[in-house]
Amino acid sequence: MADSSTSSQEEQQYLETHHADRTPDFVDGAVMPRPMPDSLHSEVQVELVHLFRNRRDQYSLHVRPEIRLKVAEGKYRVADLAVFYPDKPVQPVPEFLPVVVVEIASIEDLPAEIHVRATEYLEMGVSQVWVVDPHARAMFVYGDGMRTVVEGFQVPQFDLDIKLDDLLPRPPEEPVK
Repeated sequence: MADSSTSSQEEQQYLETHHADRTPDFVDGAVMPRPMPDSLHSEVQVELVHLFRNRRDQYSLHVRPEIRLKVAEGKYRVADLAVFYPDKPVQPVPEFLPVVVVEIASIEDLPAEIHVRATEYLEMGVSQVWVVDPHARAMFVYGDGMRTVVEGFQVPQFDLDIKLDDLLPRPPEEPVK
């Protein structure tokens, strides 16, 4: 493990680097690549941005896809989506917590890694952590150290009740033979 001055330099370099492809995470002094999103991942992300963006003016919601969050000292994760209220983040790494963080599973994502990320968001103080797995057509909420399968995501204060069908088209039905 690198000494603290080396880790600090590596951390600063990470924060100052623009990544041409997908911004990696930074964990314990190491740059950690993230799986590239697939088509379903992108489709869900666009729909969620749209749903939150439509409530921006009414509720002062500010949605940010692919944003760096400092989850602990020397540890940064790039959330697929973070929603801030009521303040608008202006720094590359916001100095205040999002109210919701969403992770969207791609085909290459490992469930254990998604669980670690969700737990880190909760430990940093995020009140709602959602996971959408479009390949399994499943939605999960993390809280109290548990993952719960849900039919949808609700945020009553923002008039939100999101179902999987709001995010993904229904798969085509098999023809009856």
